[in-house]
Amino acid sequence: MNSELKLKKYMRFLRLFVKGVFNNIDRELNPEVSVVKFNKNVKGYEFELLPEYHETNIDYKFNSNLDLRKFIEEDEYKKHYDAIFSNYDFEKEKLSFYSNPSIADDSVFLIRISIDKNIFSRHVILKKNKYSSFLEINIIEMIKEINNANDTLSNGKKIVVLDYKEIIRKAAKLFISDCLGMNMLNDIFNQINDISSVYYESNTSKGKIVFTSENFIYDNHPNIEKILMLKEKVLLKNKRLVRKLLEICNNDVSLLSDGKYVYGICRLIGNYNDELEDIFIVEYLDVYSWQLLYSNKKLFKVDYEKVYLPQNKITYSEFKRRMGELFKNLSSEKIGKLYSVIIEAVKQKHGTMIIISKNARSETERLKSQAFRVDEKEITPSIVKEITSIDGAVLIDTECKCYGIGVILDGMASNNGNTARGARYNSAIRYVETIKNKENFSDCLAVVISEDGYVDLISRYTIDIMGGIFNGSKKQT
Repeated sequence: MNSELKLKKYMRFLRLFVKGVFNNIDRELNPEVSVVKFNKNVKGYEFELLPEYHETNIDYKFNSNLDLRKFIEEDEYKKHYDAIFSNYDFEKEKLSFYSNPSIADDSVFLIRISIDKNIFSRHVILKKNKYSSFLEINIIEMIKEINNANDTLSNGKKIVVLDYKEIIRKAAKLFISDCLGMNMLNDIFNQINDISSVYYESNTSKGKIVFTSENFIYDNHPNIEKILMLKEKVLLKNKRLVRKLLEICNNDVSLLSDGKYVYGICRLIGNYNDELEDIFIVEYLDVYSWQLLYSNKKLFKVDYEKVYLPQNKITYSEFKRRMGELFKNLSSEKIGKLYSVIIEAVKQKHGTMIIISKNARSETERLKSQAFRVDEKEITPSIVKEITSIDGAVLIDTECKCYGIGVILDGMASNNGNTARGARYNSAIRYVETIKNKENFSDCLAVVISEDGYVDLISRYTIDIMGGIFNGSKKQT
């Protein structure tokens, strides 16, 4: 296999690897993965980009007497990829990361990964720590692995299989050690994970451990109230004793630790200044299930072997795209209000359904015999739990105003239903398909939330003429 074909195959493999990492942190990152090549010829170098269809794949040549190794050693390649991509990244608001360069035949190649700059920025939580976020450390570790794979490929060996799950786990170990000020040799990640594995009188691990520096264990911290301190501190790695102490904890009371020992129990008090970055919390949820928190923000979560950052079941960009298809001139502010209501509805344990329609008022009137009509009221996230607690749909308009709750939708039998899905899902399909060709009622998005929090967005645009349903761009079977 020649180097061109090998690099194309390598790029496709890397796309899966990179997407695997990012999908477990934030699906909206939507990475671009490319192979940047500088091909050597008698006059100098010629730029090439894989995939070939990328808009920055311009005719870019330059004279140079440097051989391939000098081209790398003198960092010559950097000024050229800056010249090619800097304007593109600025205009598209992209943040790009590059692997180290390697040699393949008569070319220097490197891997370029670019993501949405604004999405990256919203992950920046920590300012004092070495790593600003779980996302950042994952990118760093991912590039390291790609550098190793590049060298292997450059030496003519087979493409190394990269495991995105292992990268995320390694990143989590580094990140939590950095957050808690621990040396990696301390293996704080596995100590915390081991505690989650222990039962106490048939009960799984529940409760929290507050981590702060040793200084604040003996001195006072304005946000830590010490309730009861142990005469003899307990090693954190003594998982059975720590697990026993966790039984004391509740929503208000936590264990107090410096990462090496547990010193007693405490309570968090007052308003925390999140610029301090001196209190982190591990919350135990179930057997082998726990999460790292900072200032009420989830930094990452562990469920058995899976390490990830919990995400909304429906992304804002996905919701905005579907709303834009139906309501062309709806402002971002209004879409944001509606999205906040949907995100709150996802928390409803038994599932629910919300219909967003310009005709919410008239539809509620039409269906009044099978609905609870309410006085027109703008819905906020604070009351979503209450209005979605009964069976039936909630009808709201694009202004986020509610007209009916507990609405039983009507509709003709449909070939687009799915017997593997529940009544709520199929009811939404029948309703949308029945009204989609009626001029007065066609602008409608049904947001179906299942008991496990899975979200389907159903509209006249997502009903496939072949009989399937698309959720976002992914066909459901």
